[in-house]
Amino acid sequence: MEQALARLTGKSVDLLDFEEVRRRLRAESLPQRVLKEIPVAAIVGSLGRPKDFTRDFKPRSTSDLERWTRVKAGTLDQQGLPPIEVYQVGEAYFVRDGHHRVSVARQLGFDQIEAYVTELRVKVPVTPDMDLDDLAREARHIEFLERTGLDTLQPGADFAASDAEAYDALERHITLHRYVLSVERGAEVPYAEAVSDWYDRVYAPVAAVIREQGALGDLPSRTEADIYLWVSGYRVLLDEALDWTLESAVPASLELTGKPGQMLKPLTDGVLDRLRVMRDGLKPGDWRRAQLLARAGQAAGQALHLFTTLLVPVSGQEAGWQALELALQVARHERGRVLGLHVVSEEARRDSEVPQSVRDEFEWRCKEAGIVGRLAVESGSVTDHVCERSGWADLTVLRLAYPPPEGKLTRLSSGVRNLLRCCHSPLLLTPGTPTPTLDRLLLAYDGSPKAGHALFVAAYLAQRWNARLAVVSVAESTSDAERTLARAQRILEQHGVTATAVAAAGRVADAILDAAESQHSSLIVVGGYGYAPVLEMALGSTVDELLRRSCLPTLIYP
Repeated sequence: MEQALARLTGKSVDLLDFEEVRRRLRAESLPQRVLKEIPVAAIVGSLGRPKDFTRDFKPRSTSDLERWTRVKAGTLDQQGLPPIEVYQVGEAYFVRDGHHRVSVARQLGFDQIEAYVTELRVKVPVTPDMDLDDLAREARHIEFLERTGLDTLQPGADFAASDAEAYDALERHITLHRYVLSVERGAEVPYAEAVSDWYDRVYAPVAAVIREQGALGDLPSRTEADIYLWVSGYRVLLDEALDWTLESAVPASLELTGKPGQMLKPLTDGVLDRLRVMRDGLKPGDWRRAQLLARAGQAAGQALHLFTTLLVPVSGQEAGWQALELALQVARHERGRVLGLHVVSEEARRDSEVPQSVRDEFEWRCKEAGIVGRLAVESGSVTDHVCERSGWADLTVLRLAYPPPEGKLTRLSSGVRNLLRCCHSPLLLTPGTPTPTLDRLLLAYDGSPKAGHALFVAAYLAQRWNARLAVVSVAESTSDAERTLARAQRILEQHGVTATAVAAAGRVADAILDAAESQHSSLIVVGGYGYAPVLEMALGSTVDELLRRSCLPTLIYP
């Protein structure tokens, strides 16, 4: 009956084969053998006889009927059961000698049985309820630990996952993190160092938030590693669970109903809080690391795109449509989609004719371009809503209607400066009608951390968009600029990107604009503010001057 039920349910009733378990889990025997009582229910496998009994030790044939009867009779005559011999792997036991004694003990309802136990050491937890699929997953777990060295680098860390494929995703995370570090440092980072850095700077902070939020209690069938991978792809999960046209900030009082977006909202908030520095902009590398992390789970060999989700505020005026046209151009390159945002001054106007006409025009333009687009309507501050929703986007595209002013005091009220400080994604700003093609890029590079990450973006765009790249560096002397350029060239060459080098001395903004003209550039890529806000206000900014004077779209790594 058990075997018939197993065929119907697909759940095996076979004993686990000790030799297969030892081979898969690479178990190592400890030297001592001890005599102790062990739980009968935890005996789930056999050495040499896995086909002779079911998982709960019912005999599968009548060939040993006499022997089984003698063992049971001896037990009932109070002769007792002599100790059996078992191997212990984790919390599970495998019979070496005494199969009939275990079978009788199970039939009579014994809780404990005396056994000589030889323990084997394994690197992962093993429990009596595991089946062959579970063991295959744990075998992949061991391979992951050994290949990454995490079993020795972080011996107390928990990487258990509920799916074997999760370990492939974790390895992709590490590989991409190593690539990020190599670009940052301009040299290949040793694998072990990258693994440690990934754990310290990526995995451990997210795992800490998971524990702080009590997520394992809300998702009892999931592990810490499962939720880490789930959170790392939060954009996709939230987008499936919540419509873009709904309020982007899910109410804090929302109950955990089981929907992925709702259950993960506290977690994603906690993770994003760790990544964001609201008024000082992102820390160098945070956005890039988050983007690579979010895409690390995609299928091997699938093309990596950084800017698949674009946020575009549209006012209904021509300026807003110019930003949308630029966003659609990027979306064609990136095979992405566009999330529009229309902000009205008062809540009562959200359902008026104007937002509906903006929606109709937005949808028509997206359809004409062959790009998926959705529009949300909000009320209140444009800057606040753009900053809030930029956390859902890979790139925020804006029409630069009001460049940063020159006066120190008037800079405080500049909307674009506030966006550059609080936006959670890179910004692409266009001062007017964008050029028909974005095939000639100019990177402004000074060797700073933010310039290094702008270099990452420029290298990506040059490769993915098949665009020509020029790099300009400005210093007190041309020779200083050339040394800085040499560093950028080495990094680019390591990743198969060639670029024209332009060394200059003098005023930085002047030199960048001159290089853009001489190189016939169609897009400038630059790092964001390098100083803290107070210093920026006092000293001024090259970024501000570029935005005031340039007639080209400018992509700014915040």
